[in-house]
Amino acid sequence: MSIRLGSVPAIVVSSPQAAEIFLKTHDVVFASKPKFQVIQSIYNGKMGIEFTEYGPYWHNLRKFCNQQLFTALKIESFAPSRKKVLTHFVESLKEAAAVKEVVNISKKVGNLNVEMILNMILGPVKKYEEFNLKELIEELLYMVRVFNLADFVPFLGAFDLQRLKARTRILAITIDMIVASLDTSTAPFEWALSTLIKHPRVMLKLQKELERIIGKRMVEENDLPKLEYLDMVVKETLRLYPVAPMLIPRESMEDIVIDGCYIPKKSRVIVNIWAIGRDPNAWSNNVEELFPKRFINRNIELHEHDFELIPFGSSRRVCPGRKLTLITVKLILAQLVHCFDWELPGGMSPNEFGYD
Repeated sequence: MSIRLGSVPAIVVSSPQAAEIFLKTHDVVFASKPKFQVIQSIYNGKMGIEFTEYGPYWHNLRKFCNQQLFTALKIESFAPSRKKVLTHFVESLKEAAAVKEVVNISKKVGNLNVEMILNMILGPVKKYEEFNLKELIEELLYMVRVFNLADFVPFLGAFDLQRLKARTRILAITIDMIVASLDTSTAPFEWALSTLIKHPRVMLKLQKELERIIGKRMVEENDLPKLEYLDMVVKETLRLYPVAPMLIPRESMEDIVIDGCYIPKKSRVIVNIWAIGRDPNAWSNNVEELFPKRFINRNIELHEHDFELIPFGSSRRVCPGRKLTLITVKLILAQLVHCFDWELPGGMSPNEFGYD
């Protein structure tokens, strides 16, 4: 579907087949992202990997993420840190439950995700309040006072002798990761837990799987590949309730003709993953129902090649932290479902429970 958003031509993609055309077949043309004024302001002109335009700067950021931050070895190396933080989190919930204290699970899980990602980026973080403003001011004053050759020999600016550009890039990546930890990890957990509470039979089936495989101990990350029903529940949750109904728009870098339709340069492609997840041609007629077993004998995985399910995007602009996100979501969900019994308050029936 072609529309015009103000002066900007846009194409809305709402089927797996169309998504594959734009995100795979013609991925090179649609690999860039448009400039958003609010993002430019937040990132002070030097954006992180998610919103930056396609080019050398993006390639450097992507390379850094793929080779330094999100390798399988790096993710695995922080498993003990995630376990420690999650164990403390579960104990705090048990203490609250013992005295019947009201707990804002969404807020607590959000803080949990941020703590996990900060431990990975910055090292162990005790409390967010322990922010040393004095150290920051001293470093800023040092950077202002130090003699910088590029101020007097302009061509040396390209060499970034004070590493100002490097610092800005690190800041941009850090902001990206913190925002992503709150968004891509917390939202799927909230939807998954809410959906399980609304569907107690699915909850019970998941609890039985956990009891059979885990027993009375804590869930470990190396248990996750064995939890097949948990995997199906997470996939089904992301199908019904993706983190956002639309992927961040792509932007065409040149004029192109697709299936006889002319698409000018700077056109935006908006992929409606909410509609794709409810496409009856891809998912049968019970698309509005929570039915994790639909993934049995269906080779659909949460990566960029199965266009029926692309909550993390696809191809060049796929989310680089998707594997870490899935580990985090599955681990937290499995642990809380395994450690606690969840039910609606005050005799409320599942039909009365809404997601507002």
